[in-house]
Amino acid sequence: GSYGLTALCYVTFYCCILSMLGDVADLFEQQRGGRLEGVFFSTRLLLLKLTSALGHMVGGYGLKIIGLAPHSDPEDVPVATQHKLAFLVGPLAALPALVGIVFMCWYPINKIQHQLSRHSLEGDIHGEEGPEGCG
Repeated sequence: GSYGLTALCYVTFYCCILSMLGDVADLFEQQRGGRLEGVFFSTRLLLLKLTSALGHMVGGYGLKIIGLAPHSDPEDVPVATQHKLAFLVGPLAALPALVGIVFMCWYPINKIQHQLSRHSLEGDIHGEEGPEGCG
């Protein structure tokens, strides 16, 4: 049920980010004249690893704060602790993704910008001029 919907949202979110990162690399090439997609994607991977490490640390402290004992039998966990755990892995865990969505609102590439960028880069590849204002 809700886990399937959550997984679908995360997969869609990360596919969008990877697609957008390629567009950002194209825009960077168009504006600055160099391909640095390796820098963009390696920075993304570094931030992903740092975020994962931070998430594990926060999760560990969160479990300690809500009082979930290590190796607890799920049937023995009090209902209040279960509710705290649900909040920890639900709304609280979604906050970083929501922050990312806010930053995505500043994404400078719209459909027209994307088409102009692609046209300009394709013109550069084929030795032609792109449309007016693109190169």
